[in-house]
Amino acid sequence: MRHSDYDQFHRSNIVEVPGSYNFVYASRKTQKQPKGASVTVPLTNMAVQVTVRHGFEIPKPASNQKMNAGLKKLMALAGIRKEVSSHDARRTYATLAYKVWELHIYSIMMVTGHKTQKEFRKYLCIDSEENAQMIRTQHARFQVDRPGLREKQS
Repeated sequence: MRHSDYDQFHRSNIVEVPGSYNFVYASRKTQKQPKGASVTVPLTNMAVQVTVRHGFEIPKPASNQKMNAGLKKLMALAGIRKEVSSHDARRTYATLAYKVWELHIYSIMMVTGHKTQKEFRKYLCIDSEENAQMIRTQHARFQVDRPGLREKQS
């Protein structure tokens, strides 16, 4: 989620659904959102555990800058030497949801608040070769188990 939406994470925005919990909020950045429209994010088991630990009230960072400073500390503790921001975290979520969890692009867009595929695709950290390999892995019709065919044609 965007930092501007993070302060909506309150007990009243967490809804119990069969077998899990959702975080439901109105995105503040989306200008053309219909009145009453909301974003619904399914919470992972880990997110629920953290939420319960904090009594369904997550501590709020003072500012976007402080949140980014906290992310940098977490990266340092993990031994990762890379500059990151809350925006990078959003991009990482979108990329993982698409590449690793194989969620449908429209499902991810509904969670991230993107209205067009064109804008959303800018978020994904996937090059064309990686995309081709994902297609090959997901669909047997693109898999050819006969290496060296080009060399045999010479």
